[in-house]
Amino acid sequence: MVEITKPSAYLKQIYLYLKNGDNESAYSTSKDFVAKFPQEMPAHFLLALSALKLNKFDETRIEGRKAFNMAVVPEDMFSCALICSLAYFELKEYAKGYELLTLVEKTKKTDQLEELLVLFSLAINNPEEAFKHEEELSRLNARAADDLLMRLMESFPPE
Repeated sequence: MVEITKPSAYLKQIYLYLKNGDNESAYSTSKDFVAKFPQEMPAHFLLALSALKLNKFDETRIEGRKAFNMAVVPEDMFSCALICSLAYFELKEYAKGYELLTLVEKTKKTDQLEELLVLFSLAINNPEEAFKHEEELSRLNARAADDLLMRLMESFPPE
């Protein structure tokens, strides 16, 4: 096997593994990437992403937060926050996920972000915030807001 020596080569290889659904190889290669280039934000991001695909939520949370803290571009911060928040949700650390998402909400509002903020607001039992985020979601994408409300109503059986 050829040894990878440059960050760009790691990026290409991990991308190919992820594209082909080889999550185990993406994960192990990402671990190598982080070991060789711990100062590279993409290394931590890709390790978080590949760990998420393997349901390794603790590692996703840790590496996602490292990547978030290293990110300087708002787009990178946004991507890191989304991945990290999914791990927080699975780990039932709803307040931490909500807090992280609100940090990126200040720089970028998307329907995906607002939908997550609705769900996290409900999870931390803050219906006022959930309503505020649902209104913002409706403003950004009315269809997405309607779909979310339908899914939420279906998840609660009638009494």
